[in-house]
Amino acid sequence: MIYKDSETMLPAGAEVNIIPVLPGDENMQFDLSEMPDTIPVLALRNAVIFPGAVFPVTVGREKSIRLVHEAEKKDMFIGAVPQNDVSVEEPLEQDLYPFGTVSRILKVLEMPDGNYTVILQGIRRISIDSVVSYDPYIRARVSYLGETLSNETSMDIKTIKESLKDKATQIIRNSNFASKEAVNALRSIDDIKFLVNFIATTIEVDNFYDKMELLQYDDVRARALKLLNILDVQIEFLKIKQEINQKVKGEIDQQQREYYLNNQLRTIQEELGMDSDEEFEKMGEDLLKTEGYDTPYGKAFINESPEQTFFDGKHIPAYYDKPNMVFGVFLQANGAEEFLQLPEPNSAITKAMKRLGVSDASECTIQCDYINSVTDSLTKYLDNCADRNIFDLNRLSAAIILMSEDDENKFYRALDFVQHRMNIDTVEMLADIAQHNSDFVFGPGCDDEYDYGHYLIEDSGRYDYDENLADYYDYAGLGADTARMEHGLFICGDYVGIAEDSELNELLGLNGQGMGGME
Repeated sequence: MIYKDSETMLPAGAEVNIIPVLPGDENMQFDLSEMPDTIPVLALRNAVIFPGAVFPVTVGREKSIRLVHEAEKKDMFIGAVPQNDVSVEEPLEQDLYPFGTVSRILKVLEMPDGNYTVILQGIRRISIDSVVSYDPYIRARVSYLGETLSNETSMDIKTIKESLKDKATQIIRNSNFASKEAVNALRSIDDIKFLVNFIATTIEVDNFYDKMELLQYDDVRARALKLLNILDVQIEFLKIKQEINQKVKGEIDQQQREYYLNNQLRTIQEELGMDSDEEFEKMGEDLLKTEGYDTPYGKAFINESPEQTFFDGKHIPAYYDKPNMVFGVFLQANGAEEFLQLPEPNSAITKAMKRLGVSDASECTIQCDYINSVTDSLTKYLDNCADRNIFDLNRLSAAIILMSEDDENKFYRALDFVQHRMNIDTVEMLADIAQHNSDFVFGPGCDDEYDYGHYLIEDSGRYDYDENLADYYDYAGLGADTARMEHGLFICGDYVGIAEDSELNELLGLNGQGMGGME
């Protein structure tokens, strides 16, 4: 998700030397004696800026937009400070990481969606001493932090630099988030301080808090060693992702091959005129006399009903041969039909529609087979859906395929939860619920507020449980208060609620409402 957004005071007169990102620019210098003690603070979500590096951030919060416009107009320095919790919309002092970077605004770009992209250049690390005001935006008293380099003449500095460049290059070349030009940029950097800061800003890592911690280090060498550790972990993450992607790609390639062959066989039958072709007629007769028949797709078997055959010599039936299939769907239009094994790439659905001679999903009818326990449980909801859009059904299938057994149980309760508040009458609603399944809060085996409070404290992992204090916990009170915030319901022996920051609150009309009832 993209969001809209040890310590020593340096002596007066000290200068900050900034190494620019682009070679050929003159080094910028700032006199710390002229730097303000109190500066505006731009709270960042999922972003960390380091001295010397240039970095774009998305700004969408009202206070942040006002800060950026005023700072640009008055040419003010601002503090770019990460949030401890990215979900907090209105951060207070305790929500800000104690370290950040004083920065200058290079450019402000207005985006079509109403947000702004702000190009920032980091200047100096800072520590947050105290927040002095929150309106019209956050202002904080700060200390400007120096940087040291222990063992600067040691040979291992050269080794550290080369290791940093090699690992960062490996990550950039195997990722999509950074420009490959960044490889050339970092290769040209010789200064260890700027190299560390440039890589720390440029490289995206899975654990955002690791980058935040780098701001603590006054000693550049220690920061570099910590960064090396972070890069090692990220490389391992990338290896795992690549292995998974290769496996998935292999499965998809096989499925696409089978799909292509199936459609080619249909075309061949049409070209040969199957109604009069004796070979195909004979093949059908042979199939009716045997328990199984080898096909290009595996072993085919005759159905129990003698009137229904797996292949009748005229029509190629649907082959349920795709692993992890959720729905078998006959897409019908203009007297013809296409068989799809969902989930499919949307491009496969579009091509099937084109073969049927239609350009819009609304022109198609859908005959859907429920082929596993998950889809069987959806029957009562799907039967109630008058609007069955093939793309929504595909989106639902894609969400279901990723669910664990626990996720599936949670999904069933989530459906009951939503159905309690509004009628689920479109596949689009089912798909939205499935895709937001992680936003539902689930308390298994909770019949009432006491049970839920007990689950929260002792089993959920949200709280540190101390058995010595068991007699003093107000289970019922905690359960009731939390359920009220989560708009929770007790359904069939389980608790279901919605996370406070979920988009589903708006979808279900729950923003600003109380619990709305328990059952």
